[in-house]
Amino acid sequence: LVSPGEKFSVIPKILDEGTTLVMKMMELVMKLAPIGLGCYFADMIGSLGSSVVGSYIDVLILDLVISAVVFFVLHSLYIFLSGGNLRSYWKNILTPSLTAIATCSSAACMPINISYAKKMGVGERIADSVIPLGINLHKDGSVIAEVLKIVFALVFFSKFSITFGTAVQVILMAILVSIVVGAVPIGGMTAEILICSILGIDPSFAATLMVIGTIVDIPATLVNSTANVVGAYAVSSLLGENTEPSS
Repeated sequence: LVSPGEKFSVIPKILDEGTTLVMKMMELVMKLAPIGLGCYFADMIGSLGSSVVGSYIDVLILDLVISAVVFFVLHSLYIFLSGGNLRSYWKNILTPSLTAIATCSSAACMPINISYAKKMGVGERIADSVIPLGINLHKDGSVIAEVLKIVFALVFFSKFSITFGTAVQVILMAILVSIVVGAVPIGGMTAEILICSILGIDPSFAATLMVIGTIVDIPATLVNSTANVVGAYAVSSLLGENTEPSS
């Protein structure tokens, strides 16, 4: 008789070979993606004209300006209102900021964010809970990017109107979409398709919106990641768990 262990011994081998196959496919995708993106740009410019490139540049500049205001001004204001030491904050936020720029991943920044939040004086219990939660639930940079994508789509299809109701709808939609980006695998394309679905526009326009997501990814990640540290400091201050910042 063959024991159950011997019967199922092939399963680890199948999983191992399956992982190798997936990694090989990802390697091919990474190599071919730049070519595909270049072909997409060539086709898009041929179909829509070179003016769309100028629109992308406008979106990038606007995103950089808004992100800079949030990163330098609003974050400093939040720390100040929370009773924090601005000198200590800017001293300790530099490394997490560079990590966000280098990785373009809020999840990859989580360990270093927690470490430096504690150096700023954030309570250990707060740092270990608020920052991981913020990765998917507190995404200021992504909301900024999604607002720009939605407005871009509305203007492109001549559906945009400057009213209070439209502004509220755009912001609420951006918050919803930003949560989808972080919570769902390949959330980027899922988010673009969601925007097209809600606005009732051609789903193929999702590829155009995805280009915007790519060019604003660095500032969006920077704001997302550092905002989690600021949020943790504010929560720790409200609960009276802040300590003296380390030197």
